[in-house]
Amino acid sequence: NCIFINNSGNYGGAINCYGGNPTITNCIFKNNTGSYFGGALYFYNTSTKIINCIITNNNCKYSGGGIYSDISTVISNSVIWGNTPDQVSGTPELLSYSCVEGGYSNGVAIIDVDPELSAAGYLKNTSPCIDAGTTENAPDTDMDGAERWDHPDVANIISIVDIGVREFIDVDSDGF
Repeated sequence: NCIFINNSGNYGGAINCYGGNPTITNCIFKNNTGSYFGGALYFYNTSTKIINCIITNNNCKYSGGGIYSDISTVISNSVIWGNTPDQVSGTPELLSYSCVEGGYSNGVAIIDVDPELSAAGYLKNTSPCIDAGTTENAPDTDMDGAERWDHPDVANIISIVDIGVREFIDVDSDGF
């Protein structure tokens, strides 16, 4: 449950990890810069899980504008959008149930449509990320502490985990 904004580094503008087994959950990575690889995240020789995160508008010079990973990275229920020069680079083990700009050819259940996020990472009521995630490895609560599974009084078609850091619960009818 962290927010990484406007950070910079040579490899991984927000996080650079050599070795280990990190799990990154309910985090926002925005406007970070990696001088070489990994605008937001750079993983080398790690076994990493990235779950229900937003990785947007990050950049680097060579590849992995959002994420650069050499092996064993599992990414799910995440928004990876607007990163340059590309969204994900390297060889992630699995990318699933996520919204990825330009798609991801080796992914499972990948959405390549504007995620319709507010600046704070809330899903608009028309977002394709609502009810599009998977419960596998999903945390019990979102970034704000709301339950990851929808409430019965929320007008969604089915009750499934949303993609991103926040579940769509529009209690004030403002569309977010």
